[in-house]
Amino acid sequence: MPGRRLPWGGGGSRGGAGSSHDAVEPRGDGAAPGVRGGSSSNGSRGTSQLITHSACSSNSAAAAAARTEGARAATAAAWVSSQHGQQQQRRRSLLGRRGPAATAARQVLTMACVLGLLGAAAGSPGDQSWPFQRCATQCRRTGCASLTTLPATGGTTGSGLPAVPQCSPLCNSSSGGAGSDGSSINGAQQTVPLALRLWRWDCAADCSYLCMWQLEGSWRQAGVAPQKYYGKWPFARLAGMQEPASVLFSLLNLAAHAHCLARFCWLCRGLRAQRGQQAQPGGAIKAPAAGAAADNGAATNGISSNGSAGASSPAAAPAPSPYPYAWLWAGYMLLSINAWLWSAVFHGRDTRFTERFDYFSAALLIFFNLFLSIVRVCRLCSPAALAVLAAPLLLFLASHFRFMLFVLFDYGYHVKVCIAASAAQSLLWLLWALAARPRPPGRRPLLSFILLVNACMALEVLDFPPVLATLDAHSLWHAATAPLIYLFYHFVQADVTGWAEARPKLA
Repeated sequence: MPGRRLPWGGGGSRGGAGSSHDAVEPRGDGAAPGVRGGSSSNGSRGTSQLITHSACSSNSAAAAAARTEGARAATAAAWVSSQHGQQQQRRRSLLGRRGPAATAARQVLTMACVLGLLGAAAGSPGDQSWPFQRCATQCRRTGCASLTTLPATGGTTGSGLPAVPQCSPLCNSSSGGAGSDGSSINGAQQTVPLALRLWRWDCAADCSYLCMWQLEGSWRQAGVAPQKYYGKWPFARLAGMQEPASVLFSLLNLAAHAHCLARFCWLCRGLRAQRGQQAQPGGAIKAPAAGAAADNGAATNGISSNGSAGASSPAAAPAPSPYPYAWLWAGYMLLSINAWLWSAVFHGRDTRFTERFDYFSAALLIFFNLFLSIVRVCRLCSPAALAVLAAPLLLFLASHFRFMLFVLFDYGYHVKVCIAASAAQSLLWLLWALAARPRPPGRRPLLSFILLVNACMALEVLDFPPVLATLDAHSLWHAATAPLIYLFYHFVQADVTGWAEARPKLA
């Protein structure tokens, strides 16, 4: 075995560190083991070679131990990685056993909540602008609304100040909106108009209104189009009402429903009187028209109009059966009155309370109309059938109200729910009017009402700034629905009278 070159330059002989038997070979002359004899220099060289060989062996053992530890560490890492992979695979298998529908539903709900929160957090361009925020904050502190800069297109500012700052009497008359010393603005206590007190205006709301119109005037001078504030176009306040045109048209719808309810009550009362008259002995079938008094007088004497005895008259026919859906139509008209009342209140003063009552009253009316349309089209009369139909609708409506009140007040979701229910009932009425045999009474008024109401819904899609700061698309939609109520009432009247005329013939 050739000798190994050492780091410091020494060389190993053939009988040195390479031969193990030389290292332990006994010598009779007392020489050190591994030395074949010779001078002392040769012995020193063998000793150094032996030490070097031991050191190299120690380094080799340490390296081997390090390699062993590295292998163990790699094995442990591989085991951990395999366990993690198995856990991931088990998790995926569990999700797979739940089904992709559950996972997709969870993702959709999460995305809906995120989008709903983003939508709720997003404001309108007008109330989110810096000049409006600054003006409203200053007005709530000092009681007067004024702009320090004139906003222009592109986010830049021009010059100019309002001639006279507008001060709110609501802030001046309360300590919360007055100056820091509690005194009135401009040294005079202003009188709060009665209309503002009736509509429950406060300092913050009045400051927002004043700043809105100051900012709109500045933008109009800069050539900027009107902006929305808190989701609404700027309207000119009249007698304390935020949207006077919508209030007026909502009250017109309320009056139309109240008038139709009164006419419906008179119609039902006349039919009951007619049934009671015909149920008397010797009563003849006569419509309550001119000449009915003479017939009634003849019937009182026990003689029918043909001169024969009423008790044995062969011309006598059974009295018409009562209309079974009168309570549904009365409930529809009462809920309509309630919905339009809260619509007028909400458009007069937009608060958290009036907003909830307006939206929920409209939803209650729409779902009741859906219930009514199913009952009338399917001719459901038994209490058990009515309960089976009403239970899921009530449960869904209750869960919807709970979500809107306690989870997230999502206006877009609320509108979609109401549109879906309205579309379902409109489609049901339309199919019944077209496909029912024999043709239902009042078919033409019903078809005309469905087509015109859905055509007026296009006004809700259109969204333009109010004309003369009063008339917008939403108020025009309210104006268009008021005369259509009488068209629908003609269908209700024809349905009631047609039922009363058809039942005796069937008997």
